[in-house]
Amino acid sequence: MKQHIKQYFQFSRRERNGIFVLLFVLIALIIVSFTVPLWVGTDREEAKQQFEQNALELKQLANEQATTQQSLLKPFNPNTYSLDSLMACGIPKKLAAQIINYRQKVGPFATKADFAKLYNLTDSLYKVYLPFLVLPDAETSKSEKPASRGLVEINTADSLQLLAVKGIGPYFAHKILQYRNQLGGYYSLSQLGEAFTIPVASLAEKQQRMDEIKAQLTVNISRIKKININTATQKQLSAHPYISYKQSSAIPKYIARYGKIKSLDDLTVLGIITTRDAVLLKHYVSF
Repeated sequence: MKQHIKQYFQFSRRERNGIFVLLFVLIALIIVSFTVPLWVGTDREEAKQQFEQNALELKQLANEQATTQQSLLKPFNPNTYSLDSLMACGIPKKLAAQIINYRQKVGPFATKADFAKLYNLTDSLYKVYLPFLVLPDAETSKSEKPASRGLVEINTADSLQLLAVKGIGPYFAHKILQYRNQLGGYYSLSQLGEAFTIPVASLAEKQQRMDEIKAQLTVNISRIKKININTATQKQLSAHPYISYKQSSAIPKYIARYGKIKSLDDLTVLGIITTRDAVLLKHYVSF
C-alpha cells in the first residue's frame, strides 16, 4: 500500500519543473492582482496633476503673450490711419488690412464696439486692443453740433487754435497759415504735407504723425478764396503755388488773343496747363 501511494506521488524531473513553473506563475498573478490597482491609481493621479500643470502653464504663456503684445501697441484711430500707420502702432498686417477693408466697404467705426465686428477678432483680442482705440465709447447724438467734437477748422483757425492741436507746434502752425494764405485755403487735409515736413526717421512714422494731426482737424471748402483768372495780374497768378511763372505769363496772353477763359479746358487744350494742374486749380479759380 505504501509503495502504491509513494508511486502515485512520485514525479519525474520534468514534471517537478513544470510544477515549479506553475507555482511561480500563480504567485506572480497573485502579486500583480494586488499591485496593479495601486499602480493604475497612481498613474491616473499623476496624469491628472500633469494635465492641470500643463493647462496652468499654457494659461500663463497666453497671458504673457497678451502682455507682450499690449506693450508693443500704441493708440490708433482705425478711421484715419493708413495700413503702414496701423502696423507702426503694433497692429498685425492681416488685421490692419481688415480694418482698411471694413471702413471701405462698411464705413467708419462709429464707436469702440464697432471694432469688435471685425472678422475673426476674438473677445480676448478685442480686450487687448480696446485701451488703444481712439474712438468714442458711445455714438454721439445726431443733433450734436460738429463743434462739440473738438475738431479745428483749418481754413478759419488762428495760430492759437492750431497750437491746441496735438502734434502742431509754433513752427508747424506758422507753415500751415503761411501756405493757407498762398493757396487761398485748403480743400483737403492731404495738402498739409505740402505745407510742412515732419522730421522723423521712417516714412511709416511720418505718416502716423500726420494721421494723428489730421484726425483733429476738419476743412470747410466754402472758406477758400478764389482768384478770378480773367482779371488777375501775372504777378497775382504766379504767387499761387499751383501756377508756375511760365503759366502765369501765358494766361494773360491767351486772354488778350482769344478773350475770356470760360473753363480750365480752354487752357488744357492748348497745353498751357496739364490735366493734373486743372484738377488742382478747379478749387482756386473763378471765371
